[in-house]
Amino acid sequence: VSSLGSDHVEIRRNALTELRLLAKHDDDRREAIFQAGAVDLLVELLYSDDAISQQEATTTLVNLSLNQRIKTGIIEAGAIEPLVRVIHIGLTATSMEHATIALVYLVGKDDVLKARVGALNAIPALIELLHNGSERGQKDSATALFILSSLEENKRRMVRGGVTKLLLDFISDEGVREDMVGKSIAILKNLVSIEEGRVAFVEEGGLKFLLGLIQDGNKKSQELGLLILYQLCKHSSKHASLVLKMDPTPCLLTIDKNTTHPRLKAQVLFQ
Repeated sequence: VSSLGSDHVEIRRNALTELRLLAKHDDDRREAIFQAGAVDLLVELLYSDDAISQQEATTTLVNLSLNQRIKTGIIEAGAIEPLVRVIHIGLTATSMEHATIALVYLVGKDDVLKARVGALNAIPALIELLHNGSERGQKDSATALFILSSLEENKRRMVRGGVTKLLLDFISDEGVREDMVGKSIAILKNLVSIEEGRVAFVEEGGLKFLLGLIQDGNKKSQELGLLILYQLCKHSSKHASLVLKMDPTPCLLTIDKNTTHPRLKAQVLFQ
């Protein structure tokens, strides 16, 4: 840990690599690293202009964040803001991806932290990573966006940031992995709980994909698709009319006839 503050780049890099490996699997080692005062130094290194140092520091914080007992200490050390900065302007793609997953671990279900991350302007950077990142980066950014989308202000930020079309593109692309389709529809389900989200969903052509997803998707996608359909019809007679023009009844009857899933059947009947 003392080597993290070295003026010699190679000494610092070697120490970071050792700490990253030590923190990878073992909770006791994570706590020992934390108790030795590493987190303050790791947070400082998130601002490093040495790409390797920044990447190793980010990855080490990911590993440390897996320990629930020290998570609060990492947050109190000021990790949130520099992690958001790395997502925006990280020196490597890996640093950006790992900063994203570190935020996922640290924020968890804490609404105060979700609001803080949204206010720090993380959402545009996450949308950019969703758009142009690697497969892993897209998966991590979708996970982060889903977590953040439980708050209304963050939903508005996402819709205004253009995420709706991007998510619909994932759903409509036959080459996209099933897990990304699932994450995309889950985020959209959260977004259509607000008026801006419902309007954007319809304006971006979401209805033409929705019935196909409800009919041909897996059980989880069908459930989420039905919830979106319900939100659209419940809050707007205009949207309800557009749905009716697409004649959803055969699709709904097919699901009702073929499914043995109680919750899915109840949702179909409710439509």
